[in-house]
This record gives sequence, structure tokens and C-alpha cells, in this order.
Amino acid sequence: MVENTFEELITEPEFKVGATQEEQARLKAKMDFDYPPSYLEFLARHNGGGGWLGRGWFSLYSVADALDINALWMKDADYEEHFINYYWLIGSNGSLFTYAIEKETGHFVELDVFDDEYAVYLGKSFQEFLNFLHKLSFKRCDEDGD
Repeated sequence: MVENTFEELITEPEFKVGATQEEQARLKAKMDFDYPPSYLEFLARHNGGGGWLGRGWFSLYSVADALDINALWMKDADYEEHFINYYWLIGSNGSLFTYAIEKETGHFVELDVFDDEYAVYLGKSFQEFLNFLHKLSFKRCDEDGD
């Protein structure tokens, strides 16, 4: 199967300049798990950004935003117990769902921050994650009648 790159999948992109080596080092120091190299490769090219991924909005946090958001969530006991101990937050769909890396497996997942039992597997690699979300956005819209 041929997979599209992030740049090919996103329409109306809003990319940021790649993360510096210093920013990447700060991120690695805070990530208390074996992170997927493909995620860091993306950040080296685009330090966050987003756009339309299929029929849905997609946004990935910059290094600074990821560090801030994960640090804020660590201060909330409820989120720490249900999310931060298990996931590293990396982005969102601008609405209900948050995207994260599952710390135990390194897999990419979709979370609903209001439902601590909702976690949908989206891929093992960053590329698989993007392709799955792209396909999922069309399926969800078709099911909703849009």
C-alpha cells in the first residue's frame, strides 16, 4: 500500500517551521516513554501545524504546546490518573477528540477527554496514524449524512 505524506494528506495546511535540536531535546527529556521516531521526524520538519485531513480538521501541537499541555494536565489529579500516566498528548481535531501516543506501546490513539474509557487505536507509526485518520474522517462524515 502506498501511503501519502503529511503534506499530501493535508489541505489548506498551516505548517510551522521545524523544531530546533534544542526543542527536540527538551521534548525527549520530558517524554517518559519510548516515543515513536516517526513523530519526532515530523516535528523536525514541521514544529506543529494542521489543516483539513479528509473531511475533518487536524492539528498537531508544537513542541512548546505539547510540553505546556502535558504539564498542565499533570497538575490535574483526575487527568493524571486517567490520561497522563498512560498517554502523551500531541494534537486534536479542534473539537471533542485529542490525539495522543500511548506510553506503554508507542501507538497513536484518539481520546475523548470527557470519557476516560474511550481510546481508539489509530496506528503504530505516525504515517499509519495520518492515513487512518484521513480514511476515518470520510467514514464519520458519511455516517453522519454529511
